[in-house]
Amino acid sequence: MPKKEEPRKYKVGPPVPFTFAKETEVTIPFERKPTGKQSHYRAALLELMLKKTEVLCFETNRCRSQLVVNAKKLELSVLFAEQGGKLYVKIDRAGSATRAVLEILQSGPLDVGAIQVELRRKGKAEGIELSKELQALSANGLIRLQSATGTWSATSAGMAKK
Repeated sequence: MPKKEEPRKYKVGPPVPFTFAKETEVTIPFERKPTGKQSHYRAALLELMLKKTEVLCFETNRCRSQLVVNAKKLELSVLFAEQGGKLYVKIDRAGSATRAVLEILQSGPLDVGAIQVELRRKGKAEGIELSKELQALSANGLIRLQSATGTWSATSAGMAKK
């Protein structure tokens, strides 16, 4: 008679314990490596949003995909670094700003003041240097300045990037 298989306790694996570390302790560059349930990682990312000079530190890199999924649900962009067998995670505030500006410009052309108001309304204005963000998006061909009206609008490439 075949042995009855016991149900697995975890569908993805047990949660990886984490601690906070100073960003200055990580000596290698952070990079974006997206790779897929609401978990304690979401709470950790929310807490990390409040701790601007710290990064999350995980004992292994097994939780990378869960962090990416939870970051997307929170509309965050995250960066990863691995050092000494540990996974370090930090919020890419510039990447989040890019997505927020593109989302705002989906509704139509706006001037700088209106974009700033929308960013504040969505709670994403903190830490964004809007003029630099607009210049970078323009240089990448995602938005353009309409010189006659002084408003910014998303290009077809920017509309697809959202």
